[in-house]
Amino acid sequence: MRDSPQSAAWVDGPVTSVSPQPNFAGVTVGTRLAFQAIDGGEPSATGMVDSFDAFLETVSCKNRPLIPFTPNVTQGNVVVKTG
Repeated sequence: MRDSPQSAAWVDGPVTSVSPQPNFAGVTVGTRLAFQAIDGGEPSATGMVDSFDAFLETVSCKNRPLIPFTPNVTQGNVVVKTG
């Protein structure tokens, strides 16, 4: 069963492998990144509904607020289950 629309998750941790090196973002092994995934509901034929974004980790994901970005997932479907 799907959770309701607008479920979200934060995941963070250190990078263990990077390719290519160097890269445009300056990410190296050991850089800590955080990822936000937002489940905007069932895929829509009229447009994107989910988002997945990466950030440099500056605080624990437990303390990071949800950041509302424009949906950007062009293929597949983000599903966040809360429990």
